[in-house]
Amino acid sequence: SRAWQKVSMLITMKIKRLFLSTIFAMLLAPLAFATTVVTMVGDANYKPFIYDEQGVAKGKYVDIVSQAFELMPDYELRWQMMPWQEGLDAVKNGNAFAIVPPYYRPNERPWISPYSEPLYTEDFVVVCNNTAMSQPRNYFPNDYLGLTFTGDTGNTAGNPFSVLVKEGKIKLIESDSSMNNLEMVSSGQADCYTNNSILVDNLMIDMPSLSKGLVIKKVSSENAHVGFAKNSSKFPYKNDFIQKFNAALKQVKEHASK
Repeated sequence: SRAWQKVSMLITMKIKRLFLSTIFAMLLAPLAFATTVVTMVGDANYKPFIYDEQGVAKGKYVDIVSQAFELMPDYELRWQMMPWQEGLDAVKNGNAFAIVPPYYRPNERPWISPYSEPLYTEDFVVVCNNTAMSQPRNYFPNDYLGLTFTGDTGNTAGNPFSVLVKEGKIKLIESDSSMNNLEMVSSGQADCYTNNSILVDNLMIDMPSLSKGLVIKKVSSENAHVGFAKNSSKFPYKNDFIQKFNAALKQVKEHASK
């Protein structure tokens, strides 16, 4: 009957509309939930704070940054782990957006700007052999003039230590291996080594024989940050991301302190 035909046509039209609405919604869904992938460069060899273990980023700073990203639904985190100096060069050249975990060095690294809220405060220590400590050395670094230091590449005690190195009043030998640097001090090839206290403690645990004949003294504290590339032409989301990341990072730290 004609009445049935009209009913059938109405049902068909409604089905078509529903189908088209569903397809339209499915097409819009990815746009509504689209996220921006942000790649963080991480130091591949800075245990226990951040390191590469068989292609997986691990460590205290990895956990902190990951927790902050969980509070930022607009962004997705990816890690690119590499040697520290290589990572710094990538940021300097504008090829990397952010690096974890530089200390605040605005004069030495003007191409990092800005820095995030602090991730954590590290205690910095100087480790010297008994020969180097045969005379009083109460004030760092002024009491250590004329000595040879080892240090992890791109990660030393900062000013005024760096100034004395540039002036030639302290000799600095850098390498990517913390263990090698400490072994050089232990064997007498160098006088002292500087790094954070937790890393040094872990080195001593891994190789207890190194601790014999070495003197450890705390000399300073340093805040570790996420450092962002000043050259942000490839990263149009920079300002929005930094604002949201710092807010999320504060929440993570407040929760951890409770």
